Amino acid sequence: MNSRRFDVIVIGAGVAGLMTALEFLQQGLKVLVVEKGIAGRESSWAGGGILSPLYAWRAPSAVYRLALLGHQLYPQLCDQLTQQTGVDSQYQARGLLVLNQTLDNQIQEYVGQTQLAVVELDAGEACASLVTANRYLPALLFPEVAAVRPPRLLKALVAQLGALGGELLEGAEVHRIGSGDSRVRGVHVNDNFYAANGVVVCAGAWSDQLCAQYLCPTEIHPVKGQMILVTLDTCPLSQILLADGRYIIPRGAGDYVIGSTVEHVAFDKSISSDVADALRDFASALCPDFAAAKITKQWAGLRPSSPDGIPYIASHPQVEGLFINAGHYRNGVVMAPAAAKLVVDLVLQRTPILDPTPYRWQRD
Repeated sequence: MNSRRFDVIVIGAGVAGLMTALEFLQQGLKVLVVEKGIAGRESSWAGGGILSPLYAWRAPSAVYRLALLGHQLYPQLCDQLTQQTGVDSQYQARGLLVLNQTLDNQIQEYVGQTQLAVVELDAGEACASLVTANRYLPALLFPEVAAVRPPRLLKALVAQLGALGGELLEGAEVHRIGSGDSRVRGVHVNDNFYAANGVVVCAGAWSDQLCAQYLCPTEIHPVKGQMILVTLDTCPLSQILLADGRYIIPRGAGDYVIGSTVEHVAFDKSISSDVADALRDFASALCPDFAAAKITKQWAGLRPSSPDGIPYIASHPQVEGLFINAGHYRNGVVMAPAAAKLVVDLVLQRTPILDPTPYRWQRD
């Protein structure tokens, strides 16, 4: 059996794992990222890239505070990645238009706590520029909400990992996390053992399987989301549109992402033409131009959901050196920069960037 030693091993090369690894590398640590498939090709790649929870004011405060910090970190992060890797993540502050929504007390409290701007639009304003379906009005515009293109962001993160000296092992499934005397020792991958002082599980919907040997389950489970990409010659949409839990994201050059479903079907990533038609029908009800749109691509991803909607960003209660950063559900991309900083703070025993209590491994 071959063996090599690292300071930290990160399991999973999605947006959470890659950003976590980069945070360690920036501290001068020797880092290995182990990915069972291809880096950045699971849930992170499949997401829409909206840098906000869909209805943030309905989320637990632990979710929107982590997302808000991520939202604040993204402009500089994307600028740095573009300068240092040459890959543009296509960060764009388009604004989020939430249809069929009034400025109620819950939203006012959320806006007051986060200091995010919100604009009330009456039916005339919204219809004139965006939609023709009056049943979706009134509407609220959150002008600061941005989006990135996840495949490009992930490409930039992989490039940055290599540039900073991190190692990436793809097509390598971790069979077991090695431990002894109540502390982590490394990971077993095929016939090799990679030793490390710390292991961070960032394996998305597969995280619970990796942690099962330690009898402290997280109950992270997969929730499938299907999405489509359509192309239009002309369309009035410039902002991200959100209605009835679904959204339309302008990508430029006539491309629009429409999503997404919420399906509890275990690890099934199959796609359905009926779902594609339903998503296009949803968009057509908002903007009739979409009725003639060509569906150019359809895909599905498995979001890692936790029972209470709050991710796990914590140390294991019994095994020293074992950490987790997973269970971000639909908010993995927006939370990733802040979640990475928080878990690295915990590993390095620094003052955490946020109160880690809501993200603990064991919960009531």
